[in-house]
Order: sequence, then C-alpha cells, then structure tokens
Amino acid sequence: NKSLVGVASIVAAQYEKFAGWLVAGLGASLALLVSNLDKTKDMIQPVSVSYAIKIFVAILVAHTAQKILAIVVSSGATSLQNGVGADMEPPLTMPELSAFLSNLENAYPWPMRGMVRRSFNRMRKGELTFFGKVIAHLSLWSAGLAALQMVLAIWLVLVVARGLP
Repeated sequence: NKSLVGVASIVAAQYEKFAGWLVAGLGASLALLVSNLDKTKDMIQPVSVSYAIKIFVAILVAHTAQKILAIVVSSGATSLQNGVGADMEPPLTMPELSAFLSNLENAYPWPMRGMVRRSFNRMRKGELTFFGKVIAHLSLWSAGLAALQMVLAIWLVLVVARGLP
C-alpha cells in the first residue's frame, strides 16, 4: 500500500509540475499575442489566434482536473506517510474502528462521501491495498490529463504556426 501510494505521489507531482509550466508558458505567449494583435495582424491571422485561445481553454479545463487529482494523490500520500490514525492509543477494537471510519465518512460532503464510504467498506472487508490502488489510478489519470495537455499544446502551436504567412 505504501509503495503504491509513494510511487503514485511522485508521478502525479512530476507531471503536475511539468503541466503547470506548460500552461503558464502558453498562457504568457497567448497573452503577448493577444495584447499585440493590432501590431501582429499582418504577421499572423487573427482567426488563428482565436482558435488557439479556444484550444487553450480546453488545456485549462484539463489542467484544472489534473490539478484536483494531483491534490487528492498528494493528500492521500501525505496522510499515509504521516500515519494519520495509525498510532491511536490504545489500539482500537473492531467496533471502535468501524465507528471511527463511519465518523470519518460522515465528515465528507456529498459526492465525496460515497467514494470514501466505498473505500472504507472495501478496507473493512480486508482489502488493505485498496487505498493504494485508488491513489495509483488517480495518479495515472492525472498523468493522462498531463499528456492530453501536451498534445493540445502542440496542436495550439501548430494552429498559430499555420496562421503565419
């Protein structure tokens, strides 16, 4: 479980950094293009810039989703690393543990409560690596969204380049 979560957190963090720099660079470049469109209209077609902005909005949507997943992965990894709830004194009995998990479930708002409840139910049934598997899957989704951002970024650059005379 710790291995799955540890690797997942590293993967999510690295892709999140790269995607953040990519989005920041593209945003700055587009801002420069748009703010100087009156001077560059002879060098680049305004329709290309307009199309590039639409692609950039898609990149922002993917980046926002990726950032949310990266935060979930990072939070899960940090809680596991810090042993949140692992060092309770005295050790909990099964009924106490069940009550503890139920209280944690109820602390989350809908729709997160359902996901947390399913996770805890699987752990109650003895699937101890379920948390690690979920975090690993979320990390892979985060990496996939970063890859989507890269593809969209290349497409954006090609759209702008095609608008050059």
